[in-house]
Amino acid sequence: MKKIFLLAAFTFWLGVSALSAQCILWDTEHIEALKADPDHPLYLNIVGAADYYLNQQPADVVHKKSTFSGDLHNYESLCIYTWPDENNPDAPWVNRNGYVNPAFKDYDFERLITLKVAVQHLGIAYYLTGEEKYHEGIEQWLSAWFVNPATSMHPHMQYAQVHPGMNENHGTPWGMIEAYSFVEAFEGYLLAKSVKPFDKDLDKKLHEWVKKFATWMQTSEFGRIESSMENQHSVIYDVMLYYFASFNNDKKTMKRITSNFASNRLEKQIDDEGKMPFELDGGRVFHDHLYNLQHIVDFCMMQRHQGKNFYGQNKEIIDRVFDFMLPYLQSPENFPYNQVSDWDSDIADLKIELMRMSRLNTRYGYSRIGYEVDPFETHVTVVK
Repeated sequence: MKKIFLLAAFTFWLGVSALSAQCILWDTEHIEALKADPDHPLYLNIVGAADYYLNQQPADVVHKKSTFSGDLHNYESLCIYTWPDENNPDAPWVNRNGYVNPAFKDYDFERLITLKVAVQHLGIAYYLTGEEKYHEGIEQWLSAWFVNPATSMHPHMQYAQVHPGMNENHGTPWGMIEAYSFVEAFEGYLLAKSVKPFDKDLDKKLHEWVKKFATWMQTSEFGRIESSMENQHSVIYDVMLYYFASFNNDKKTMKRITSNFASNRLEKQIDDEGKMPFELDGGRVFHDHLYNLQHIVDFCMMQRHQGKNFYGQNKEIIDRVFDFMLPYLQSPENFPYNQVSDWDSDIADLKIELMRMSRLNTRYGYSRIGYEVDPFETHVTVVK
C-alpha cells in the first residue's frame, strides 16, 4: 500500500513538474526551426539582444524617480494621457487623450516592459544556444523583480495607472492589465526551464509570488471591478488569471475560468455580426477589437497546449470576429468606425493572429486568405 502511495505521489509530482516546465502560451515550432539556422539574422539579433541585457542592471521597482505611495516596493504607473492642469496646479490632473505625458517614464511601466523583453530574449537565446550565461541572466532579472527583498515588487498593482489628484493617488482597476507583461516574461522563463531547471529556491519563491498576486486579483476591490467590466478588461483579467493558475497548477481556478469564459465573456462581448459592442465608442475601434481578439486567441492557445479544444467548442462565435475584421485586411479605408491611428501595426498584428489561428483552423491559412507573415522576423513572431 505504501509503495502504491509513493508511486502515485511521484507520478503527481512528475505531472506538476512537466506542466510547470513547459511553455503555457508560446509555440516552439518556429524556435526549433530557427535553432537549426544559427546564421539566420533573427538568431543573431536575439542572441545579440540577450548579450545586451546581460550587461544591463536588471530592472526593478525600487529605482523609480518618483513615488505616489511612499513605498518604493509598490508597482506604480501613471495614466499616460494625464497632465497637470495649467490653470490650477493644485487640481487633479486633466486628460489629454492621444498625448502621452513623458513623465510616465519616472515610474515603473517602462521598467516592466524592459523586464518582459529582457527575459524573453534571454529565454529564447538560452533555448537556441544552450549557453549557461543566458540561464543565469534570467535568474538575475527575475530575482531582482520578484525575489530579492531589497528590490522586489509587492504582489499587487494597487498603484497602477494613477490619475494624480484623484482617489488619493491610488491606481485604477484597469491598470491591472499592465500585469500581462508578467505573462510574456514568464514564458521566457518557462522556455528556458524546459531545457534546464532553475535554482529550487528561486523557483519556489517565484511561484509563491505568483500565487499571492493571483490571490490579490481575486480578493481585491480592483480585481472585483476589473472582472466585472463589460469590455476587453474582463477578458484580459480572465486570461491572466488562467495563466497564473496554470503556472501554479491551480486546476480548480483553471476549470472555473474555462467553464465560464464562453458565457461570461464571448457571448456577452461578441454580437451576431462579430462586432464587439463595448469596443465601438473609442477612437481606435479596430485596434480595440484586435486587442480583445488577441487575448481570446491566447486563451485558445493555452487550452490547446494543455490538450483541450476550447476553440473547437466555441469556433462559431470566435470565427465571427475574424469574419467581421477580415474585409479590412486589404481595405482598411472602408472600416466604418473610428480608427485614428495605428493602422499599419494593427493590420500586421491581425496577420499574426491569422497565422496563429491557422493552427486551429486551416481556413485561416495563407493559401486561403492571402497574407504575408514572416515568423522569423522578430522575437515576437518566432514564438507565435
